Amino acid sequence: MDIREVGRRVFISLWNANSRNMGKEIYVSIDDVVKDVQSGASVEISREQIIDAIENDPFRQVSAHGLVTNVRLFETGHTNDVLTLVRLPQFAYENPKQWGLD
Repeated sequence: MDIREVGRRVFISLWNANSRNMGKEIYVSIDDVVKDVQSGASVEISREQIIDAIENDPFRQVSAHGLVTNVRLFETGHTNDVLTLVRLPQFAYENPKQWGLD
């Protein structure tokens, strides 16, 4: 499975977490994201693939003028250089089309 598809599944997991949090952004543990993404997959997706999609975010925001910006889709939290948390920022939650997602 390519990195964009894994990233899309991470986006859906985080979008659902924001929805459950009354539409507000919330940090989610990597373990919970991995469990959620793997539970709905018909093809095996490894933890490493999920972390790779988060760390090497394949999505970039496109401005109103069609310019690709360097604004990442995912915000991450690290402890001792290990990825532990991830969230979908409020603006990305409300405007996923700017990152090529619906």
